[in-house]
Amino acid sequence: MTLLLRFRSADLLQCRFAISPLNETADALRALSHPKAAAYHLPWQRQARQLVPALGIEPLLAILSVRGYQPDFLTPAPDGPFTEIGAELDRVRATPPAKVAAELAECLDTGPAGRAARRGHPDLGGSPTRVRDLLAGMLGRAWDALIEPWWPRLRDVLDADITYRARRIADVGVAAALAELDPKLSFDDRSVRFAFPGSREIDVSGMELVLVPSVFLWPGVAVGFDPPAVAYAARGAGLMWQPGARSGADLVRLVGRARATLLTALAEPASTTGLAARVGIPVSSVSEHLAILRATGLVSTTRTGRYLVHQRTALGVALAGTTDR
Repeated sequence: MTLLLRFRSADLLQCRFAISPLNETADALRALSHPKAAAYHLPWQRQARQLVPALGIEPLLAILSVRGYQPDFLTPAPDGPFTEIGAELDRVRATPPAKVAAELAECLDTGPAGRAARRGHPDLGGSPTRVRDLLAGMLGRAWDALIEPWWPRLRDVLDADITYRARRIADVGVAAALAELDPKLSFDDRSVRFAFPGSREIDVSGMELVLVPSVFLWPGVAVGFDPPAVAYAARGAGLMWQPGARSGADLVRLVGRARATLLTALAEPASTTGLAARVGIPVSSVSEHLAILRATGLVSTTRTGRYLVHQRTALGVALAGTTDR
């Protein structure tokens, strides 16, 4: 069976990548609902499961645990590359009630799991406006407790994935690079084809396709219909919770333990706060050491939206190559 999104040829050439804190929040909650499918997130899951009971988000968890279609209004495609969680939640709350009602009905009234979710959570049977705002509040609480503390590390993985995809597009072209996102996806100049438990064809001509990397989605892929979006597993997601590599003794003697640790940890580009979270060094100290590494030609820094992103130079890569893996 296949889901087919039909575009005009020119539309796919305008597809764009975007990072979505809201999408990551929903994917994390889905991972909690299906722990065996995301066992590599166990370090995060152990902490999250202790916090979830106090959040009061059971109706939201019930919706996100339903297999198959889930309401698009809960995770609208980001309208820019660096969307903030507050802006995304505002978009959820601005969803027209008719759209809320139609999408909830498609999720909750078309299969046994959905109907069980509706029966078990009477709050889902209220007015569309009330249910919409209720779910938006639950998404906000889930973000605050479960995702925001980890966001610098998560964002670094997502940033690194988009950087990699951009290079692949430059190397092999749009269609070939997009076909690498997931084995269940295929692209041509007029459509996106998705191996899907069902059969559906949707004409989205004139609309841009948004590609959203996700840490918590692996090993899955998800397609949104309105507006069209593809969420896929980011590269490096499986290494997210592993401790950083230790610095080699020679590098430590050359640049000092803290700077050696930072240089080693920059195997993937990272923001200042993300790098601090990755290595367990205060942000102020990381900034000081990065300034020295930058002044000596080992690290370069660029601005991506609101964030400074650091990566090793060729010399930094050569030196870090002496570290123990």
